[in-house]
Amino acid sequence: MAAETPTNNFIAVPDLKSVGFSGIGELLSPLSGVFQHSCGTSMSPVAQLQEKISSLDISLTIPNHPELRVLGHPVGTNVLSGKYSLLLPDLQVAIELAVGLSISIAIGAVLAAVLYRFVLPPREKSTTSSKYYASKTRTLLIGSLICVISIMPYVLFDVLGTQNTAARFSIMAPFVLYLFRTIEAAFGFVPKGADVSLGLYCIYFAAPAEVLFEQRVT
Repeated sequence: MAAETPTNNFIAVPDLKSVGFSGIGELLSPLSGVFQHSCGTSMSPVAQLQEKISSLDISLTIPNHPELRVLGHPVGTNVLSGKYSLLLPDLQVAIELAVGLSISIAIGAVLAAVLYRFVLPPREKSTTSSKYYASKTRTLLIGSLICVISIMPYVLFDVLGTQNTAARFSIMAPFVLYLFRTIEAAFGFVPKGADVSLGLYCIYFAAPAEVLFEQRVT
């Protein structure tokens, strides 16, 4: 009796390059497609403008010089000689930073509206009411907001495709402020005058810079 030869069953997966499918990045990251273009050798307008900016030669060459005295201090021979270049900013990173900060501030305004409506105690009621601060719904909402604030920066990084460390840090910085402002609202330590109106509280909460209130106004 002849032995049966085992067979291996494989599912052939076509090579994506062979079928001309090169837009995976555009499908997964629709917003990052604004900054990056992956169709062949063509370049996006941002990349073309960046290439023109990078081609600019902004440099200064100082020739060899003898020993000098600057403000009474000796400078050795050829210490200052050489070529000095000015590095122009990366346009794509600047656009990603501007978009990321705009989205961060917009998210901060939404969070401020939620806190003003559901977390801050009503102005006509006493802020020392233990029954109001012990509400389970309020506690659950505060915990949910803290989780959203902690995760949202990483979602923005993934959507925008930002790789620059300085840009990522700048986009994340407002969310650190939002976290402390949320804890501040949770325990009732909002500065006097910041919660006079919804608009004023949104400015106070979402503004990257510190907002001060004059005593005579508050």
